[in-house]
Amino acid sequence: MTQVARRTSSPIRIFRKGVTKAVDDNPLSVSACKAIGATTRSVEMISESISDKWKRSVDAILSPTLPSLPTSKTEDEDSTSTNSEIAGDYDDDEYDLGHEPKPLVAEEPSAPPMKRFSRAHSDVESSIIGGEPAEQIDPDEGSHETAVEEASPTRKVFSFSLPFGTNGPHKPGRLSSIRSVLSPTRTIFEPDDKELQRIEIRQKLARQESISTVEEAILFEDVTKLQDNKIDALFKSLKPTVKLPPNHELPDYMRIFQELEGDIIILGGYRGSILRDSLTKRRAWIPVLKAGLNIKKIDLLLGPKDEDELHTEEKIYADGILSHIGPVDICKKLMATLEANPKVRVHNFGYDWRLSLDIPAEKLHALLKDIKKRTGKPALLIAHSMGGLVSHSAMQKDPSLVRGIVYVGTPAPCSNIMGPLRFADHILLCKDLLTSEVNFMMRSSFVFIPRNGELFKDKNTGELYNIDFFDPKNWIEYNLSPIVSSIRLAQEAGKPVPPHVKQQSRFAISFDEAYEYLCRTLKRTSEFLDSLEYDESREYPPMAVVYGNAVPSVRYSLVDGIEEIKMGNYYHFFYGPGDGVTNQKWVFPENRGYPLVGKFNSTLGHVALLTDLDCIGKAMLAIVRAEQK
Repeated sequence: MTQVARRTSSPIRIFRKGVTKAVDDNPLSVSACKAIGATTRSVEMISESISDKWKRSVDAILSPTLPSLPTSKTEDEDSTSTNSEIAGDYDDDEYDLGHEPKPLVAEEPSAPPMKRFSRAHSDVESSIIGGEPAEQIDPDEGSHETAVEEASPTRKVFSFSLPFGTNGPHKPGRLSSIRSVLSPTRTIFEPDDKELQRIEIRQKLARQESISTVEEAILFEDVTKLQDNKIDALFKSLKPTVKLPPNHELPDYMRIFQELEGDIIILGGYRGSILRDSLTKRRAWIPVLKAGLNIKKIDLLLGPKDEDELHTEEKIYADGILSHIGPVDICKKLMATLEANPKVRVHNFGYDWRLSLDIPAEKLHALLKDIKKRTGKPALLIAHSMGGLVSHSAMQKDPSLVRGIVYVGTPAPCSNIMGPLRFADHILLCKDLLTSEVNFMMRSSFVFIPRNGELFKDKNTGELYNIDFFDPKNWIEYNLSPIVSSIRLAQEAGKPVPPHVKQQSRFAISFDEAYEYLCRTLKRTSEFLDSLEYDESREYPPMAVVYGNAVPSVRYSLVDGIEEIKMGNYYHFFYGPGDGVTNQKWVFPENRGYPLVGKFNSTLGHVALLTDLDCIGKAMLAIVRAEQK
């Protein structure tokens, strides 16, 4: 075969090289190789002609949490959506046909080989929710901050993002994500003194030791952006892995999946349950194609009154945990592995994550009572992210109903929420599904607000601006949401506003209605958070934590003066170790003083934590051993 002169590697050339090797091994595939070669050339040509809009939409599916580059146009203006005639739509229910995961079980020596699902693919989910490994670059001299690089005033980089969202569109180079992942070249350097310091700090984190703010700055000072590792994870997910050994050869934390008995309830977090249209039964969350192309309109906006929460199921209802998105696993393999154990009954608890958390907590409490009544035994809870707060609230009502709780990446607080409250979230192909108004009207959004007021820090002086986020007047003064901002008041009064201030300007409710709603919701949220506090006079079930400490996670937003807060210039960050969403200093319930029977750190990102079966197994084993004591 004719050898092509060696050139700089590109994803297409690397792909061709792999095909060439396959042809050498199998001469019968020569014609297929030629066809694939022609296809790859066509792909390169077509990719150069794709419009920016389509490119952003495609990239949003694979990279939904990369920092955004808002344009000068108001992104969520005129974006209030209503239900309209709904045509057929793709959702994961259709994908599931023929794609059921195999449970992760041990094999008998005489059984035919069974491939274990690769755990490497779980990296992709971390980026869907907002956590991605950091890309290390050469440090700039004099840099002593862990921060995202500053953008020009007209192109703000904003990465206060939450599950499945990105705050506005971005315009990466064509095929840049594929090229950056597939390029075999890597920068090789000898570790200097600062790199040796980082190694020592990482070792401390691996030992679950706390690190100082200075050490956080050293660890992440070269982080200027979050690396896109999703395509790499997708490629890894296609690679077969070795089969599991027989059950008696497995470590005890993996045998627990086969030896455990009883009822287990699994629940997701913020945006972590499927929502369906009550009339059509089609998915309202997460929608895919037709909603993104505006062929189908979905309205997730809640009304401002308390009774509006009581009637949500007339339009939208919850239908189980969001276990996967297409081939991307979130907890589907975990559920399949537990369900393979005939001694375990798995309960898939979905809830409307938009509502005040005392509502799903009450429903979970009712389920716990029913299980205890039927079986005479309490249930084990495995709760991801905000689901840990729901589980904890249900447990507080009657701890005897709960066998134990595994908190997986549960944050309290989570400063990332300030992004969706101030700006719109772009979800996959949909830019008007989660507007700033929709996010603001979700009662659950407010449980993540820092109660201590510590979020914004002056990047020049180091002064920490302490803002009482539970004082509704501060929301107006600092323009924390366009629905109740001084900017909206000025606009409605016909007064001039700064020309560079861009925010949603049309709303479904009046300013007075929004402010009254905010006052009531902040009070209700504060009462809910108070109900989660530790009471040393009570006897609690065993609690274990699975958390991440290997991904840069926002701790502060660095601003150039108080006016930048009012203008919404939250695009310079101070990072600490975490899972990309939950900073390890904010892991619940340890930060509330609750004793733990086990604490297990994962290297995966936030939404991928439930795919770390090693850590989940260790946490369940710790609870079982605590029971035995």
